[in-house]
Amino acid sequence: MFKWGCQTLLKANKILNKKDVLVPKWEEILQSLTPYPTDENGLRIGGDVPFAKSHRHYSHLLMIYPLHLMTCSDTANRSLIAKSLQHWHSMPGALQGYSFTGGASIYALMGEGDKALDYLKTLIHKFVKPNTMYTESGPVIETPLAAATSVQELLLQSYNDIIRVFPAVPGAWADVSFDHLRTEGAFLISAVYKDHQTRWVKVKATVDGICTINPGFDAAAHVHLRSARGRLRQQDLISQQNSGLVNFSKDMAKGTYQIKMQKGEEMLLYTDKTDLNIPLGPVAFKSHSALNFFGKKHFK
Repeated sequence: MFKWGCQTLLKANKILNKKDVLVPKWEEILQSLTPYPTDENGLRIGGDVPFAKSHRHYSHLLMIYPLHLMTCSDTANRSLIAKSLQHWHSMPGALQGYSFTGGASIYALMGEGDKALDYLKTLIHKFVKPNTMYTESGPVIETPLAAATSVQELLLQSYNDIIRVFPAVPGAWADVSFDHLRTEGAFLISAVYKDHQTRWVKVKATVDGICTINPGFDAAAHVHLRSARGRLRQQDLISQQNSGLVNFSKDMAKGTYQIKMQKGEEMLLYTDKTDLNIPLGPVAFKSHSALNFFGKKHFK
């Protein structure tokens, strides 16, 4: 938390152009912090305290989620994250519903949608009450709310200045769509996933800013930009890489685009394989057995 706090203060200071007198102190602290303690089981609670006892919470993994200080972009980190998560859940004695929302969100960060969904199913069938609420010694409202967040993170993630669309859709979900989910940077995202592929993504900027987005395509994207009045400002920006509007940084992951947007503008991303007539809307269930009705579940 201390590391995240100092990094966040530095970022806010830069965005707001405040030139805070404490900047040198924050930078000094970040340079002086010790590495995260680890052992053969992954991340430890402290340098001399291993994670050796079952617990429902994952305070020793906060740098992974929700702080995103340690990410899967590095192969070594990915291995450490996987090992730490598996070790935490290898001792089930004290695990509760919140343990499975946290585990689902971490698996979502890893792009492991199927494993995340398995954790959410465990939550629903073992811990959540028939009215979708949850209790331990008393009402624990944060667990159902965390579960809703975990579901959204299968479809959309935004952290460390990058928006990731459909980053961890479970294999059982062939068709998915969502409308106007808000991300970091004050962008509203709408998208359609059909037959296990991202079909199109729309972005609306509610403030001026740079949108860095990975739309989840398996091919190069076309990008169209419309003004707040609906006028086509730029068409197929990918062919205009030197226009200053689109950036393909070598530091960015494959398939990630960076576009300057003005307040009110809307951007459409799609590929040559996209059928733009695929509508955004509720997904029809093919069988009632797949539905998760309120109340007691007969298929439990």
